Amino acid sequence: MKLKNGDRILVTGGCGFIGSALLREAKAHHDNIRIRVIDNLCNGIHENIEGLGAEFIEGDILDVEKSQRALDNVDVVFHLAALPFIPDSYKDPGLYFGVNAGGSVGLFLGALEARVGLVVYVSTCEVYGAAQTFPIDETHATNPVSVYAAAKLAAEKVAYALCQEHNLPVVILRPFNTYGPRDSFPRIIPELITQLHKGIELRLGNLDARRDFSYVEDIARGILLAANTPEAVGKTINLCSGKEISVQELAALVARSIRINGYNIAVDTARLRPSDVNRFLGDGTMARELLGWEPETTLEEGIDRTIGWYRQAGRWQWER
Repeated sequence: MKLKNGDRILVTGGCGFIGSALLREAKAHHDNIRIRVIDNLCNGIHENIEGLGAEFIEGDILDVEKSQRALDNVDVVFHLAALPFIPDSYKDPGLYFGVNAGGSVGLFLGALEARVGLVVYVSTCEVYGAAQTFPIDETHATNPVSVYAAAKLAAEKVAYALCQEHNLPVVILRPFNTYGPRDSFPRIIPELITQLHKGIELRLGNLDARRDFSYVEDIARGILLAANTPEAVGKTINLCSGKEISVQELAALVARSIRINGYNIAVDTARLRPSDVNRFLGDGTMARELLGWEPETTLEEGIDRTIGWYRQAGRWQWER
């Protein structure tokens, strides 16, 4: 199917920084689209969707009654609700698996029962784990090394099985590292901005880790395109820039954007993950050829925009 004027979409986790960017993208490209959001405000904040005219249900995807209400009379579901911050998954792996796998499965089954026209499931590049070849395309083996990633992969497998067995129309997306305004976790770019605003001493983890970053508005556009491409149903698609940068190089970019000429970096062993993946570099060929999508925002432009948002919001640190 394709989104049409007057369609109702449900965005789970719509108050988060990616979910709310998706709402703005949908409103910009589809007149009279009706938006419903379910979010327990564990990660996102309601302020992110103010002025978008969204019907809001405060609730958890594990709450069957609220999930059923959210799915009622919906054309397309964009499923982004998750516990997303990997370091926290080390502390409570059971909770992470229960929400990210169990909650997703419950939502997929609810969507099947409600005869939803399409489910777009936003997974993660973390399902690949430590890759053997680069760039990583969708045929690469999956080998998650965190419970967070294992739970996201488990949800992927169930979504695909329901697509094959019960004809639930599903598109699975694997964004690589997303950054931009409204992020509510100390991922590396918000953390660099916060630390450099406070001074010139940086305390970081793995300086050699290399990541593939895309700006949040580009990722939102890719998610929306997936819902407008009937040929994408049943497919798993990377959303990535196809470029990589190390944490140390990233620090230099952020410092330059903030106009800091000199800084010091120290490795903080408390920030090292027990099972970190050293390198993510994605192959975006399928997204480009099937969806007509590729990032439009360079990393330098995206960092400048993100810092500009921090300045305008008067919020010189990530906030949960």
